[in-house]
Amino acid sequence: MRLALLVKRHSIHSVRWANALADRGHEVHLISAERHGEPLNPEVTVHFLPFPPLIGFYANALALRRLLHLLEPDLMNAHFASGYGTLARLCGFHPTVLSVWGSDVFDFPLKSRLHARLIGANLSFADAVTSTSEVMARQTRSLAPLEQVSVVP
Repeated sequence: MRLALLVKRHSIHSVRWANALADRGHEVHLISAERHGEPLNPEVTVHFLPFPPLIGFYANALALRRLLHLLEPDLMNAHFASGYGTLARLCGFHPTVLSVWGSDVFDFPLKSRLHARLIGANLSFADAVTSTSEVMARQTRSLAPLEQVSVVP
């Protein structure tokens, strides 16, 4: 399977996900606005987006759309419902799995109504949503009308 991971390059979790998927024989394309991080399996292809985080979560939408058109992944997995979740929604690719991690659903939506609406829109856009715990899955379901949030410990 050809997978596009839209993730923080500097997160050890991103590296572990990418490496584990490549080890299982998947074609993995790690896409990020961050340019540094832990070593990756040589089978993982890394693509850097032109604009850095924050502004890049909006400004990289066209570049991401073009890249995904070239790569033709079977699935895109965006990590964090806030930043990369916003970029995923703005580029409009399907199917997209959105993985929530904690601060994106516990803290970010509480900053303002605008932040809460942004997270709700990002979650509703995704074809599937994953969480690392039942507590986080419940919190995620409270932010958007989702049929299911899959828990992947």
